Amino acid sequence: MTMSNVKVQIPSALRPAVEGHALVEVAAVSVKDAIGSLTIRFPKFAEKMAGPQLQRIMNIYVNDENVKFLDNLDTKLNAGDELVIDLAITGG
Repeated sequence: MTMSNVKVQIPSALRPAVEGHALVEVAAVSVKDAIGSLTIRFPKFAEKMAGPQLQRIMNIYVNDENVKFLDNLDTKLNAGDELVIDLAITGG
């Protein structure tokens, strides 16, 4: 499969882990590849992604569609797609 260049929007809470970037472009075949590329490029991002709590409060969208309703992390990407990482607000 051919890698496609996609843009990933980073929520403000995770920006310190990606050197302050709000938007990062990566080459990827799937959502899983895109996240993997980010973790390789930004080791601090990898640390943030490792915890199960973050994964529970995280939603990932491809072109405004939640990957939970597509193929989850196996959702295929095309050139120009935009991923949005969204952290649900928690509290009590």
